[in-house]
Amino acid sequence: MKKLVVAGVATLGLGFGNAALATEGTITITGFVSDKTCTINQGSGNKTVPLSSIAMSSLPAGQTAGVTPFTLEFSGCSATKVRAHFEPGSNVDAATGDLKNTEAGGSNVQVSILNDAQQRIDLRNNSNSQQVEVTDGSATLLYHAAYRAPAGAAATAGSVKTTVEYSMDYE
Repeated sequence: MKKLVVAGVATLGLGFGNAALATEGTITITGFVSDKTCTINQGSGNKTVPLSSIAMSSLPAGQTAGVTPFTLEFSGCSATKVRAHFEPGSNVDAATGDLKNTEAGGSNVQVSILNDAQQRIDLRNNSNSQQVEVTDGSATLLYHAAYRAPAGAAATAGSVKTTVEYSMDYE
């Protein structure tokens, strides 16, 4: 009798297990690995962008100031178009899409990355990023970095330092 009860419970358990494993849908993931590339010119791969010192009064709540241009330059491109894709890493603020100040005891500001038209790029999803045509195997991407005071608070005094990683998209 004991063996029959154990066998019955085991069979019953298998039946419930199947009900819990019913499929609800399918997720299809697609992509493309490109053979297109460019050579990142010397000084463009790892870059330091020094922002000018500004007065706290120049940066009221929610505003941007101290806009500083920088470029990423490429040569030997087999692609026809290039675009930098900023990676949404740990320095990207999930609420604002700007870069957090990682300097301990530094200012409360963040850093915005702007495109060539000085529109803010949301680093959470790369909206407003730009793509440029390759001409004679070369391309230059113009960006800007700028201080951004938090919404609802003026900038405080202190150092600013942050980083963002990027990868290249080629067409």
